[in-house]
Amino acid sequence: MYILRDIYTPKKQRYIIKISPLGCKGCKCSEHTPLPVFSRKKAMKRPIKLFESITNEQIKKLHSAPFPGGEAGVYALVSELIGIASITALSKQEAIFLIDRLQGKTERRFPARPRFSNEIEGDTSSLPSFYHVRDIRLLFKDLGWDKQRIKNWLRKYRKVKDIRSLDREQARATYHILTRMVEGRNERDATSQGKGPKQ
Repeated sequence: MYILRDIYTPKKQRYIIKISPLGCKGCKCSEHTPLPVFSRKKAMKRPIKLFESITNEQIKKLHSAPFPGGEAGVYALVSELIGIASITALSKQEAIFLIDRLQGKTERRFPARPRFSNEIEGDTSSLPSFYHVRDIRLLFKDLGWDKQRIKNWLRKYRKVKDIRSLDREQARATYHILTRMVEGRNERDATSQGKGPKQ
């Protein structure tokens, strides 16, 4: 008979362990500390926040929304919210927030939080992590790319037409690629500035 306990590793992975009631070396002495025996079965992963992409209906509403600045004003709001002027890069929650804001139906300052994987019905294994998509958008902003250049790069190097077409593995890989691109640019800039003009 064993005592079951939960523990977490330094990498925040959760495991179930079995504690032997017999103590070390199988003796029954209460002075000895029980020896932990790791089970091979790994506990279920913690739920993660997922990126649910904007729907086609929401895209239509944003394009047709009455706004003093017209379509350019709508794109300015999108850029202010997520860092880049791309409506198709919005999440479902962000789109709801902007539509309600444009229609004067909300006093919220921020969109609703993304849903966790255990809050969404059906198979969510292909949905990207919200944080990967958020950081992808910010990395594109850091690179200074406009909407068309982002679209061209995604089609050429990631084989998708826009950010909302990325699945989980594609989003993770895209995040790491863009991170290396930004780091490489920063290193080149630092090297260039370090040389400076000859006196």
